[in-house]
Amino acid sequence: MTTVAILAPTGCASINTAGLMDALLKADRAWKMLGDPHSEGIFDVGLAGLDERPIACRDGVIMHPHVVAPELDPPDLVVIPGLDDDLEPSFEINRAWVPWIAKWHKAGSRIATSCTGAFLAADAGVMDGKEATTHWIAADSFRHRFPRVRLRPERMIVDAGDVISSGGAT
Repeated sequence: MTTVAILAPTGCASINTAGLMDALLKADRAWKMLGDPHSEGIFDVGLAGLDERPIACRDGVIMHPHVVAPELDPPDLVVIPGLDDDLEPSFEINRAWVPWIAKWHKAGSRIATSCTGAFLAADAGVMDGKEATTHWIAADSFRHRFPRVRLRPERMIVDAGDVISSGGAT
């Protein structure tokens, strides 16, 4: 079973995080329906917080982490949701995730980013020298901030092996 930690950034739209979680859990249920309904499944998905406090989303939704970063063994996959539309303050508020992303990647975790979640992965250095994408509206800011990343904003998905990035809400 693939262990998946979906990061819960503060102050972002709940759909960015909950949508990714729903998609993975739905895929897992579909897998079970196609085979043995008593099987273990494909994914062991957990919502990760920096600590045990509830995470406030910008739309009034409150999320409760299943796991906390300091207690989390490196997962097989770390999923980084998109940040808020007001990107700069959202990026700064959520930079506390950067050391964890770097640590888990160094320990062997694959990293997947959605939309502007790529900013946190790039800040962690895990995209240096690699092709990546992000939301096209943030491309200029991304290029300026992370010149070591070969940005491809015209691509919806970029698979660089240990780091997979997607643009828009994909």
